Amino acid sequence: MDTQRELIDVSNEAWHRLWRRLDGLSDAEYFWEPAPDCWTVREVAAGKWAADGAAERLDVAPFTTIAWRLWHLIDLYGENRAPTWLGVPPQGDPIGLDDPAGAPPSTAAAALGLLDRAHDRWDAHLALAGDALLDQEIGSAGGPYARSSKAAYVLHMLDEFIHHGAEIAVLRDLWRAQHQPGAVAAEQPR
Repeated sequence: MDTQRELIDVSNEAWHRLWRRLDGLSDAEYFWEPAPDCWTVREVAAGKWAADGAAERLDVAPFTTIAWRLWHLIDLYGENRAPTWLGVPPQGDPIGLDDPAGAPPSTAAAALGLLDRAHDRWDAHLALAGDALLDQEIGSAGGPYARSSKAAYVLHMLDEFIHHGAEIAVLRDLWRAQHQPGAVAAEQPR
């Protein structure tokens, strides 16, 4: 069995599906707040941007915008947890919350560029995690997940990517329905 190849294939499928759904994302859609009191990405000082609730862990979080969700995906793809939990050398500097200078992008185009870079970092880490490594326990770096396999960690991350990618896709569908009446989603290839 080639576990690494299977995980890479699922990762690639999730990525390509998300990337197709992000085509044409505008700034208006990126910042659209479809419900009251949304968490989003906001300018908090001249030229300084931050994500709402970045340090909060709530049982039920407020509804979030595409901007907020993209920042979350950027962080997941680009964080230092992948090289640490997989036990591989970091492939470039962290992107997202682990980057001391990191800040959420102020435009949809900048978010897509940063997301692409963060995804490349994830891909580079996953490429270093062969089957023998994936079968190992995460170890002390994983805290309460120390006894979980590194493959289980990758599956958890894939679940996060798919989950948040689907949320973004639904928000784009809602945007289109409310702002472009009569528009029909293009058939997505399988």
